[in-house]
Amino acid sequence: MRIARFNIITEPVSCARTGVVLEDAVVADLRAGYARYLIEEARDVQGREIAALRIPPDVTRILHLGGPARRAMETAAMWLSAMHSTAPDARGVDGEPLFAPLSSTRLHNPLRPGRLIVVRGNAAGTAANPPSVWNRAPGSVMGPVRDLPLPSGAETVSYGTGLAVVIGKGCHNVGEKDALSCIAGYMVANDVEEAAGALSGTSALGGDAGFRRCIIGPHLVEPEDIPDVEALRITTRVNGVVYQSGSTGDVKWGVAALIAKLSAQALEPGDVIVTALLSDGAAPGSGAVPWLRRGDVLESEIEGLGVMRNKVVD
Repeated sequence: MRIARFNIITEPVSCARTGVVLEDAVVADLRAGYARYLIEEARDVQGREIAALRIPPDVTRILHLGGPARRAMETAAMWLSAMHSTAPDARGVDGEPLFAPLSSTRLHNPLRPGRLIVVRGNAAGTAANPPSVWNRAPGSVMGPVRDLPLPSGAETVSYGTGLAVVIGKGCHNVGEKDALSCIAGYMVANDVEEAAGALSGTSALGGDAGFRRCIIGPHLVEPEDIPDVEALRITTRVNGVVYQSGSTGDVKWGVAALIAKLSAQALEPGDVIVTALLSDGAAPGSGAVPWLRRGDVLESEIEGLGVMRNKVVD
């Protein structure tokens, strides 16, 4: 299952809701579909209320709900897939469309993480030092098609695509053999940041004051749909030119090892770990990571997980 947060382009952004991407490039509204299923198939007159409780628009909340939400999404996805094959124009119990072509929707970041952990220096071939862990503010997250606005004076902005692992259930001191069972799914990520010291040099502000954004999306892809998450091609393009490429398996510490290590401080549903960045082995501003400029189009892609396209603007 590929879980998305979306709204139809003609709707306000505040209408963003949880959907499932069907095989024919269609997004189906999970809450609306589940409500209709409960009322028509399960004969439950409280279908609207139950659907709203089990499939809220916040995916992090869905992960915290656990089993009931998971079962509700699976039931809704199966029912919607069957419905779309016979009635692609079907509507929900309140007249809302159940289906929309991907081309007519706007995708948002699939969730707002509780913790956003970016692991740097974990790419194979980087310096011998152990990887370092950076906690990003959840507010730095942005979606897979949103414009990337650079602040005034920011001229040394770098970027790096990485695999994002979403935690699906709480874990504390979990072992490597059990770590993969804690995963809700995978996404593409791109960690964008201003070169160290750039902001403090112009504004006399020290500390962790630099510009940072972490782009995530386009969908949350469940582990069952990715047979080997450490054998996926990963690519970064700027204006259509490939600047970074590699494999999600080209790392010092794999997914299970990272979860086991980071769970020492406990991980919660909705926490996100970016396991490594393609840019780790290259100097920011070099030929492999040229600075982002206004007007550039940044593309971040992982095989099987999708492509994010973000235009750089003022």
